[in-house]
Amino acid sequence: MKNKSILKLSLMKVAFMLILAIVVGSSCKKTEQPVAENTNTEVKTEINSVSNESLIKFLSITLNVDKKEISYDSAINEFIIRGHKFTRDQVKSDYSSANVYQSTFGK
Repeated sequence: MKNKSILKLSLMKVAFMLILAIVVGSSCKKTEQPVAENTNTEVKTEINSVSNESLIKFLSITLNVDKKEISYDSAINEFIIRGHKFTRDQVKSDYSSANVYQSTFGK
């Protein structure tokens, strides 16, 4: 009789542990969150819409050069500053990733 009660108690413990494991396992599953729309296209559009005046202002401030010293050659898409050439694409890329500049001087 004692053996049967010990066996029942052991089975109840195993069943309880199994139920507990199932509950804990199911509650730890990650819930799927909706995927946000791709904002890369917005960033690319913003980069492409940057005017030369904004890029010249950016170069002037970041390189500590007067705006009069910066010229833009539209034939080769380059900014020329004191004999140094910077491609427009590189300047646009730097402009878009310049978070401190954006927060300080705006767009």
